[in-house]
Amino acid sequence: MRKRILRSGYWVATHEDLLEEEAIQPPPGSTEVKQAIWKLHVAPKIKHFLWRCVTGALATNTRLRSRNIDADPICQRCCIEEETIHHIMFNCPYTQSVWRSANIIIGNQWGPPSSFEDNLNRLIQLSKTQTTNSLDRFLPFWIMWRLWKSRNVFLFQQKCQSPDYEARKGIQDATEWLNANETTENTNVHVATNPIQTSRRDSSQWNPPPEGWVKCNFDSGYTQGSPYTRSGWTIRECNGHIVLCGNAKLQSSTCSLHAEALGFLHALQVIWAHGLRYVWFESDSKSLVTLINNGEDHSLLGTLIYDIRHWMLKLPYCSLEFVNRERNSAADALASHVHARDPLFQSYTTPPSWLVNTLYYPYTI
Repeated sequence: MRKRILRSGYWVATHEDLLEEEAIQPPPGSTEVKQAIWKLHVAPKIKHFLWRCVTGALATNTRLRSRNIDADPICQRCCIEEETIHHIMFNCPYTQSVWRSANIIIGNQWGPPSSFEDNLNRLIQLSKTQTTNSLDRFLPFWIMWRLWKSRNVFLFQQKCQSPDYEARKGIQDATEWLNANETTENTNVHVATNPIQTSRRDSSQWNPPPEGWVKCNFDSGYTQGSPYTRSGWTIRECNGHIVLCGNAKLQSSTCSLHAEALGFLHALQVIWAHGLRYVWFESDSKSLVTLINNGEDHSLLGTLIYDIRHWMLKLPYCSLEFVNRERNSAADALASHVHARDPLFQSYTTPPSWLVNTLYYPYTI
């Protein structure tokens, strides 16, 4: 009875023509979008979270300022824009990396800048496409949930998880919930057949970046006592075509981690020099990737780590992820072909013949 009274009272307050002093203002946000949220095939906590996003009930920094709370309105992750819910979910460089890691093209790449409500409504409309499997239709809402949780962990626990980690957690959460709640055999989603997880975990084949992005694989070779460090890199676009590749003799290194860090710094500078800004970096050095993504320091790298972060700030739409050695074999081959008599730096717009066998499908010359 209490539930019926509350629902009836809410309907009267938002639909009936009441006197101005008696009227109760509904929460901000489109009524149509809020109604669509409650009909989504996602967990109740996700529906409630999305409703709070639309109604402005989440404590973003700009929202706290509007309530006369002394808070810095600037996003603490990127330090570029004010922290609105739209920025957290779609515009922040870290956010863009998470979406990209989940193989979802979103936000600015949809077209001209729009509001949070517009972008959410687009996702809701896409979720109604019956020809697409359930995971692809509803995964974006779980990614948004992970983005909010990640933001809170970053602010209150000072922990920064990699974009790839947050994407994988979102995929895992969505898959588990859909498996437990799908009622028809045709729409059931299984973790083992998840194309995103399969391609990202099990395949040894190089994966292309989304349209509009390039992927830069880099690798370095360390030899104790050598006067130089061998480094190689490839830059490929969404169709797998080589944009540029090359190798270099860098300064001497003290260990393999130092060599990989030097190679990454060189790759960042090459990318910047060629005017590329939407870049997905991949390395087979798990230690380096963890160090960079967690914002940590290392005694063996000294100030080199700060040089890397300086150049990464020049590329706000970039991410760094770990891949197995098979996926990084082209960069490894380039690094291996650095010899003492070679010039300090070599680049190729058309890959040399000895490199072609290491370039996975869909590469074509």
